[in-house]
Amino acid sequence: MTTRYDDLIGKINKAKEDYYQYGTSMLTDQEYDALVAEAERMGYSETVGAAPVDDIAKIKHEHPMLSLDKCHSTDEIIQFIGNHDVVAMYKADGLTISATYQDGKLVRLETRGNGEVGNDIMFHANSIENLPKRISKPGKFVIDGECIILRDDFEKINRALPEDDKYSNPRNLAAGSLNLLDTSIAAKRHLRFYAWDVIEGGEDYLSVNLSMAKDLGFDVVTAFLINSNSVDCYNNIENILVNIRTLSDAVGFPIDGVVFKYDNVKYGRLLGMTGHHPRNAIAYKYEDELYSTKLKTIKWQIGKSGQIVPVAIFNPVVIDSTVVERASLHNLSIMNSLGLTNGCTVYVKKCNQIIPQIDSADPDGDGDIHIPSVCPICGAKTTIVKDNNSEVLYCMNDDCPGKLLGKYKTFVSKKGMDIDGLSEAILKKLLDLGYLTNMFVSIYELKDSKEELYKLDRFGKKLVNNLLASIEASKSTDLQHFIAAFSIPGVGEGQSKMICKQFHTFEEFSHACDDQYDFSQIPGIGSVLSGNIHKWWMLNHMQMIDVAALMNFQSDDIMNEPTGNYPLADKTFVVTGSVHHWKNRDELKSEIERLGGKVAGSVSKNTNYLINNDTMSTTGKNKKAKELNIPIISEEELLKMIG
Repeated sequence: MTTRYDDLIGKINKAKEDYYQYGTSMLTDQEYDALVAEAERMGYSETVGAAPVDDIAKIKHEHPMLSLDKCHSTDEIIQFIGNHDVVAMYKADGLTISATYQDGKLVRLETRGNGEVGNDIMFHANSIENLPKRISKPGKFVIDGECIILRDDFEKINRALPEDDKYSNPRNLAAGSLNLLDTSIAAKRHLRFYAWDVIEGGEDYLSVNLSMAKDLGFDVVTAFLINSNSVDCYNNIENILVNIRTLSDAVGFPIDGVVFKYDNVKYGRLLGMTGHHPRNAIAYKYEDELYSTKLKTIKWQIGKSGQIVPVAIFNPVVIDSTVVERASLHNLSIMNSLGLTNGCTVYVKKCNQIIPQIDSADPDGDGDIHIPSVCPICGAKTTIVKDNNSEVLYCMNDDCPGKLLGKYKTFVSKKGMDIDGLSEAILKKLLDLGYLTNMFVSIYELKDSKEELYKLDRFGKKLVNNLLASIEASKSTDLQHFIAAFSIPGVGEGQSKMICKQFHTFEEFSHACDDQYDFSQIPGIGSVLSGNIHKWWMLNHMQMIDVAALMNFQSDDIMNEPTGNYPLADKTFVVTGSVHHWKNRDELKSEIERLGGKVAGSVSKNTNYLINNDTMSTTGKNKKAKELNIPIISEEELLKMIG
């Protein structure tokens, strides 16, 4: 039999579910308070939020929520601005969310997720303190912004937690809070929403839309309008970068950079987007944030060339919502320059928020790092070699299994033969058991051992059949990927592409090697690389010929010189630095080749243009281009060139 107390608790929980999970309520505040007061007299203890739901629902975005392209220099910002006015604003360091209102009522709230699908966090609407639940705006209104926790609130929350439970930064706490199913916890964390763009229901200019959002009751990120025609535009940008950093520090607003976005909304939308980012905005990144941790050990990993690379292993640290516990030190010179000692404190960052790297270290360890005198894989003697003014550790054993594993990884990779399913672990096991030899043709002989492979631990029929099918499919390939698969020193994807423009078949390539053809005649290939190709061919040509005999070579457009009216025909380009009109440098290179141009990996007398948005850079490629009087152009200038 239901008691009055049970009835009260049921009504209270239903009201909380409606309010916190769905943003609606069938009760007035007074009615709800009366229910709670009566229940409390019977021993009920009020908690904020609804009971946890089973799972957070996914929601497909009605508009793309992509990340922004990044830059690190004022010159890149100037190049992006061109002759268009832009809005410079806080790049808030929180969790991107989108709010949708219909006739003034909040009806939809979602996180960015993967850009196409995010979490439906409507049940967290009341966990975000300053997010308006109603606005005086008819029709549909969609606004994007950042959910953040101010630094003072973050520090108060952290002070109340045990040392092992403390959060590393406000962004992680904000993101973690919105991933909670229990709103009672999130509601206590002072989550706040700051708008930075009106997606639907706005006017033609971003600056106007931000003012509108403010009038509707939204908190808006600090923003400045920059006039591109200003004679002092460069200095204005420099000042804004400094001022935004100072302002955000003063109020404890977490940022990691400054966003520059075209003020003209229609123009920005006309530019479209890549698969990675919209073209109407760019993010200037301040220096990467450092996180301190303790170095545990140095592991030594060997690659296909025999180089033994030191890898720092440290106590796990959370950076940008991911756990990081290792970082490559690349070579002995870099390791020694950091002054690492056993157990020392290291300061870790993610370069461009992607690659973990040790920035610096404190000399508080208890002993020097031991550099191995023998290879950790085969036990052969190691040697320190000078390579471009850096000290590099090498294993001198040509038959080292570590080298062979690295070569197999390159052979089966997407840039090589693209054999799906042959992971490093599977390759290592097949090598250890003798199914793979130092000849790549042994991959194509695995089918002869199918029954034995079925019986291997953790293999089975399904895995083996899938592997063999993928190996068989790899026989349909093109010459570019075939050459790139063989780990010829210095010949990667770009160099093999240039070779295939000169030699359209494997027979032509092999005859050129036999006849000591001077590959330095090909743009992007110097005399040293030409020598490497011939030395490699002399020692390894039979295994390449054996594998080639199994191939069904497909024609590839890159092997044929373009015909017709191509704007970049007969021009050779080198691409360096960051790009923002294309998804990445590879996409830009493909576009150049599609329009008839050639792309080389290094600047030489055969180069027509160096593409670098930072034309004032002092990098080696820029210096070389200036020495040879080769024009350095930006993406904008390239776009004008191709019309």
